[in-house]
Amino acid sequence: MLLYFFSDSNYVKNGFRAKFNIYSCLNNCSNNGRCIQMRCSCNAGWIGTSCNQRGCPNNCNAPHGICDFERSKRCICNAGYIGKGCNLYTSSSSQNNSWTAVNNFTFFGDAAPSLSFHAAEFVHSFLYIFGGYDLNAMKNGLYRYNFRENFWTSLRTNMIGPAPRAFHT
Repeated sequence: MLLYFFSDSNYVKNGFRAKFNIYSCLNNCSNNGRCIQMRCSCNAGWIGTSCNQRGCPNNCNAPHGICDFERSKRCICNAGYIGKGCNLYTSSSSQNNSWTAVNNFTFFGDAAPSLSFHAAEFVHSFLYIFGGYDLNAMKNGLYRYNFRENFWTSLRTNMIGPAPRAFHT
């Protein structure tokens, strides 16, 4: 940061006051959290790298789900409901046969990056994504989305994984 002070002998003032803030965390945690060691620690009900997103929209449409304020700060949906606010029915209803954004948060923890040409598989209440192309390179990451808890997890091991790939099934 550069501050430049200019004084003109023909324009005499009694001084001035300069005030500025330098924040260690992105957007000063959006005033919804505290900055601890250059990372935001979000208040209850807020998530994201800068605490700028609600973790439990519409109180999880109770009684369809409850908010896990302590651990994931997201909705944990009861059986039969999914979505970031537990607002989508998993049984047959008029909402079936249409596209719905299940989770469009800035992901908590590890997240599935934006990929194309990846392989995906739905097993029980989880969606697994492997590989893909991020418009720069092929990837070999494995990610799991938990529909019940509305949460992405990056699955990693200490072993050598398969080579990066895309355009596969």
